[in-house]
Order: sequence, then structure tokens, then C-alpha cells
Amino acid sequence: MRHRKRGRSLGRSSSHRKALASNLLRSLFQHGTIVTTLAKAKEFAPQADKLITIAKRAEVKAKELSEKLENSEQENVEQQVNALKAFYFKRALSILQDRKLVQRLFYDIAPQYAERAGGYTQVLHLDKNRLGDNARQAVLKLVEELPEESEREKTSEELELEKERRKKDEKKKKEQEKKAKARAKEKEKAKKAKQKNK
Repeated sequence: MRHRKRGRSLGRSSSHRKALASNLLRSLFQHGTIVTTLAKAKEFAPQADKLITIAKRAEVKAKELSEKLENSEQENVEQQVNALKAFYFKRALSILQDRKLVQRLFYDIAPQYAERAGGYTQVLHLDKNRLGDNARQAVLKLVEELPEESEREKTSEELELEKERRKKDEKKKKEQEKKAKARAKEKEKAKKAKQKNK
């Protein structure tokens, strides 16, 4: 009996497979297409579909919850909706382990598949096998092309990061200006010393 033997071991331990999955899925959502072995493509394509489904479900459930709470006239509607979104966000983050990429998945990639009821990825077989071990290769790609980063309302975390970057840039500019003034003063002093010597 082959009970509880679902999936491919890929010659790796469970922790190694999890790390491999997060790496492959990150590169897929960053670039849109990746070339890998056929076994890996078949194993991780459903996981990519599940991540897109999680991102879509977060938006749908948040809308349903906000409508229910508005009809019942409860307070703290936004807090409860944000908590629900955070739940789905953490689920995706536990797999991808990249906050910026998860934000892009939720706000840029998932809306493209709003009207599609599944089948967000494709596995295309390649004719050439991999050099070295002669493994069969395939292309794992998203059905839709990756969108450019949308001009959406930024989260509080992103705004804080931007503020920190601006502060750092301002400090660098001030330091550079101070250094430039100090150099100019040194040059003036050197010129005056030369004139006195003459």
C-alpha cells in the first residue's frame, strides 16, 4: 500500500524541499518564467497556484467581511478587515519568506487572475535534457505576463521605509556639503599661504 506517500521526495529531506520550494516560487513570481527539471516543475506548479488563490481569497473575504460588518453597524470595521488580510498575508509569507514579493503577489499579480478560476501556471516540456545528469527539463511559467509595480496606496511599513531612506539621503547630502566646504576652506588657506610666501 502506498498510503501517505503523496508527492515527490526529489532526493531531499523535508526541510530541504521546503527551502527549494520557497526559492523556486520566489524566482517564479519575480521573473514570470523559470527553467527547471520536469519533476520540480510538476511538483511546485500547484503550490504556485495555491499562493495566487490565497491572495485572491484574501481580497474576496475582506470585501464580504466589510459588507457584513457595515450592515451590522459594528465599530472597528477596518481593524477586523486588516486582521483578516494579515492572516492570509502571513500564510503566503510563511512560504515565500519575502515581504516585498508577497505584497507584489497580493496587489499586482493576483488581480490579473480575478476572473480565472484556476490554472494560473503552465509546464512546458523542453526537448534538450540537462547537461551532466541528462535530467528532463521544463519551463514553469505564469499564464499572464508579470505586471509592472502598480501605483497603489503604500502600506505603513513601506512609508516608514521611505522616510528612513529619505533621512539617510539627507544625512549623506549634509555630510557631503560639509566635506565640500571644508575642502574649499583648506584650498583658500593654501592659496593665502602661497601668496604670503611670495
